[in-house]
Amino acid sequence: MLNEHQISFLPERIAQRIDDINSEYLENIGTIINKIGELRPKDVHQLQRMYNYGADMEKVIAKLSSVSGKNAQEIYDIFNIVAKENYDYAEPFYKAQGLKFIPYEDNESLQRYVNSLAKQTVDEYINITQHTAFAVFAKDGKSIAPLFEANKNKLATSLSDTYTKLVDYAVTKVQLGEESYTKAMRDVIKAMASSGIKTVDYATGYSRNLESAVRQNILWGVKQCNQNTADMIGEEFGADGYEIDYHSNPRPSHAEMGGRQYAKGPARTVKGVYYPSFEEEAEPLLNEYGCLHFKFSILLGISVPAYTKEQLAEFKARDKQKFEFEGHKYTAYEGKQLQGRIESAIKYQKDLANTAKKAGDNDLRREAQYNINVLTNKYAKLSEVSGLPTRMERLQMGGFKAVKNKSIDNISKSGIIKEDDVVKLYDKNGKYLRSIPCPDVRLPDDTMSIITKGANITDVEVFAGKGTNSILRVKNHLENNYGGKADDWQHSKGHALVDTPKGPQKANVHWFEEETVGVVEMFVKGWSKK
Repeated sequence: MLNEHQISFLPERIAQRIDDINSEYLENIGTIINKIGELRPKDVHQLQRMYNYGADMEKVIAKLSSVSGKNAQEIYDIFNIVAKENYDYAEPFYKAQGLKFIPYEDNESLQRYVNSLAKQTVDEYINITQHTAFAVFAKDGKSIAPLFEANKNKLATSLSDTYTKLVDYAVTKVQLGEESYTKAMRDVIKAMASSGIKTVDYATGYSRNLESAVRQNILWGVKQCNQNTADMIGEEFGADGYEIDYHSNPRPSHAEMGGRQYAKGPARTVKGVYYPSFEEEAEPLLNEYGCLHFKFSILLGISVPAYTKEQLAEFKARDKQKFEFEGHKYTAYEGKQLQGRIESAIKYQKDLANTAKKAGDNDLRREAQYNINVLTNKYAKLSEVSGLPTRMERLQMGGFKAVKNKSIDNISKSGIIKEDDVVKLYDKNGKYLRSIPCPDVRLPDDTMSIITKGANITDVEVFAGKGTNSILRVKNHLENNYGGKADDWQHSKGHALVDTPKGPQKANVHWFEEETVGVVEMFVKGWSKK
């Protein structure tokens, strides 16, 4: 059977294609903002006559249509993968009933049925992509008021209409000189990067990110494929019950049914084992949108559960355990929700960085890169302390390249980080090197602490990786988890005051660092006697 991680990964390639189109749209906007900003106010009107506002947007819309063929075929492939897993799982039950088992590759009637289920999801996918708009959100509507109509907090228009409105707004700002063009466009870039291409129900005005809507649509279609093929296969071999798969960290209301077997129809006892009613206790939960529990047809009293009662009890007790992160306690389910919010924040910052790059706004791009570094570190720490797997595939973005960031000294002057939230690094000769955000450190007992605020890290030395003669053996791990280039990572060490349960102590601290990413995985190797 496919596990929950494999199931969740199935639509990622499709979602990535759509995400790339969203990035292209934003980059086109950034390019035209840059072009307008280079013109003198008296010459801006030339752009209105010469530039074909719709040309780039027609390309984006055409690209959205062109990937639909690839994505539709992939949806069919996904459904066949899931159906084959269901069918192969049932092979022992066919044999137990003395029935002939036809391999999935040769079972044309089942394949036709699965393809009919897939077509429903493909049709829904096409419908979603045909109802797209670009929704712009702002907290107050004031900074980009000319883009807004009746509702100053939200505007959803066609991709080309939004593009045209933005160009007109940019032109007006340059011509009238009402405020700094860079400031006005920065507000627009931030608002647009945080929204993006949406699927819109024009009757209600409800909208969702297109990439997210497509992912959820496909996963729900996969779930329906599982439900229906389980029923069809079960009817063939005479199933009288279902087993619900167990997956870790489910929503709390669904935890009880994971891994259990249920009777079709009324609850009953078979061979001394009690089976609750599937229709009464499990089916309503399985039909809740977003639930990714799967069901499999079984023979009561014959099918051995995938897990024993003791194993399930252990798994479910573990699911209820809490971990501490940044002063708060979370269950793993809550941790997954937090992971998702950080993933969305990183993607927003990457969209912002890409658009700012095209717009020629290097300060905004560096600000976004700084935030990406902070969020990526936070994501890694959350995943480490929670034990949750990372979903790095969701953080990939076509065309994104990290930018070397300004020193913390310069950033602190812009108000992004306060001076008392940094520590300064000095080499063995007492020469100031740079400052970094006041970091968490891992203590020898594997608990987390922080560098004492206002402390310095002294005797800093790079002893492995870039610029040294020593190989950094974990460089590929660092690149995969944090970004940057493997050969640019360094292993450094120094002395610092660390807050511990026993009070501040002078520690031998080690960390890994890459110029575009910053400091990660700082830990105490031992306590200094100096």
